Amino acid sequence: VNASKCLHTGGKPCLGYDVDPQTKKLIINEFEAEAVRIIFKRYIEGESYTSINKELNSKGYTTKRGLPFGKNSLYEILHNEKYTGIYTYNKSASKNFEGKFNRHQTKPDSEIIRVEGGVPAIISKDDFDEVQKKLMSRKNKAGSYTAKQDYLLSNKIVCGECGSTFNGCSRKANETHPLYVSYRCSKRNRDIKCKNPEVRRELIEAIVLKKLSDIIFDEKTVPLLVDRYNEYVRTKNVETAHQLEVNSAE
Repeated sequence: VNASKCLHTGGKPCLGYDVDPQTKKLIINEFEAEAVRIIFKRYIEGESYTSINKELNSKGYTTKRGLPFGKNSLYEILHNEKYTGIYTYNKSASKNFEGKFNRHQTKPDSEIIRVEGGVPAIISKDDFDEVQKKLMSRKNKAGSYTAKQDYLLSNKIVCGECGSTFNGCSRKANETHPLYVSYRCSKRNRDIKCKNPEVRRELIEAIVLKKLSDIIFDEKTVPLLVDRYNEYVRTKNVETAHQLEVNSAE
């Protein structure tokens, strides 16, 4: 019943709104609403979360709980369609097995009640849609940055300068430089500040794989490898049989 009348259903309202004690409907808190407008405007202008939070804190704005804006403060605000005047109900996903809500998870659209004009709007629909496009674009770009890289030789290359091992690393692609994947000394940027230069992954791996193929597939080496492998298998079988005897005796 409350949902059909667009009444507030409990808990703290989101930033920018208060609850009218008589009507039980959301009303705009003008001071907080200005913070919301700044968040959307700056995000559209291309500002980072850190930059936006810094501006909000410097101007005396706080979260709805009265805390300074931090790393995760803007996520829900930028995704909240309520700011366009849409009343939503039954949006949050159910509690997990630990009895906690995940605020980033929502129910299917078919289960969510939406009422256009159910609350006073703070942000225009056009601005909200533009922000959603930017959020999706950044999400897709971030996904491409975090694509898993395989490093065949990680911890297998020994630095000739300091004796530490080399680890795989990658630098994100940008407008002027492609993705750069390499191996570098694990002490290069740490206490020792090793000066041994990094080496491109495809170069060093190609050299090692070529050398391995020359050794493994050499006519004289193949029979030796087969004999050694068969010996290894026989040894493992003996160990397994012995362990079974011990277990059965117990």
